[in-house]
Amino acid sequence: MTTDDFYRYLSHRLDPSSPDSNLQNTYVVRSFMAAAKSFTQSGLDVYVDGVIGPWWRSEILKAVSYCNYVILTADLPSILERVAARSKSQQASASPELVREMHRQFAALDNISDRTIDTTGKSLEDVLTEFEQRSANDEFCYP
Repeated sequence: MTTDDFYRYLSHRLDPSSPDSNLQNTYVVRSFMAAAKSFTQSGLDVYVDGVIGPWWRSEILKAVSYCNYVILTADLPSILERVAARSKSQQASASPELVREMHRQFAALDNISDRTIDTTGKSLEDVLTEFEQRSANDEFCYP
C-alpha cells in the first residue's frame, strides 16, 4: 500500500512538506493506517510504503497495537537518483532540496539504526532477504 496514493484522494491537498500541512498529513496517516488495519483484519499481509517518520508513532499505534516498522534508506546520491527517475505525477513536491532535508532529518534521528535497512547498491531480493531474516528475530517490532 503506497501512502502517496492517499494524498491523491484529497481534492484540495496541500504539499505534504509545507508547514501548513500537518493537520492534512495527520488525517492521511490515520486513513492509510485504518486501511492497513482493515486489510490485516481480513487476513492479508500489509506493507505500507511511504515516508513515515517515527514522529508518526502515536498515530500508528492508535490504529494498530503491533506492526513492523522498518526504515529503508540509502546514501544521498542514490536517493536523489531514484527521485529524479520518478515521474512528477508520483510526487511533484519531491524536489532535490526536500529530499536532502528529509534525508538529513532521518539521519539525525537517534536510536533508529536497529530499524534501518540500507538499500544502497542492493537488489530488491537482497533487501527482502535482510528484512525477512531480521523480522524473524523481531528486530522491527513496533512498539
